[in-house]
Amino acid sequence: MGLYQLTYPIYTFLLGLAAGIPVAISKMISERAALSKYEDCRRIYRASMLVMFFIGGISSLLLIVFAKELINYFSWSKEAYYSILGISFAPLFTCLLSVYRGYFQGFQNMNPSGVSQLVEQIGRVVVGVGLTYLLLPYGIGVAAGGAAFGATFGAFIALIFLMILYKNL
Repeated sequence: MGLYQLTYPIYTFLLGLAAGIPVAISKMISERAALSKYEDCRRIYRASMLVMFFIGGISSLLLIVFAKELINYFSWSKEAYYSILGISFAPLFTCLLSVYRGYFQGFQNMNPSGVSQLVEQIGRVVVGVGLTYLLLPYGIGVAAGGAAFGATFGAFIALIFLMILYKNL
């Protein structure tokens, strides 16, 4: 639990960088939708997706590339490496997920966001706990990495869920 909790503040910090994006997207979309400017809504979606892909991709890349440096800087156990790797792609998926949530919310449709949050949490818990149990024989650090990967998996399946809903519009 301690190794898992070490890396979680880094993950939440990187997510905090993109925290206001769904609200901003929602506001811009709802303004355009109220005026029936649907092509503008699609442009906002595409631009937001590009920006968030860049922010999330850089955040994920930084976690992967500088994992060992973070461990040394914060004087963490070397076993925290697996937890950092476990959450490394979560910022990318969560940033992209925030675009979809903001888009749907802009059209006053809260159901996709709510269901995606449920899907995300179920995926996070099932995969995080499942991997922890399966990876425990390989060491505490590896098991903590499996638990951290639950956050990545949860964001990934929620993203897939919203991508499917968006495609079917």
